Amino acid sequence: MLGIQAAENPPRYIPIAKIRAIMKTATIEEVEIPSDGLPAGTSIEKLFEPETTGRADMLEGSTDEIIEKLISIFSDKGII
Repeated sequence: MLGIQAAENPPRYIPIAKIRAIMKTATIEEVEIPSDGLPAGTSIEKLFEPETTGRADMLEGSTDEIIEKLISIFSDKGII
């Protein structure tokens, strides 16, 4: 996932206490979708909860510096 935020102020994070409270009450609802209910040419191969792998990397600098950092990150991960 790539999330890009352009704002004057840094992003605010939800306090851990609120996240834990939501995790106790939140559920993931499984819904069966009939195959004839999907748009033509569409299929669902698999659905899964995303893995938690670490923290977000906040890239700072000019637009050109951020672009170079993104290219380097994507290159290191073999995406490009």
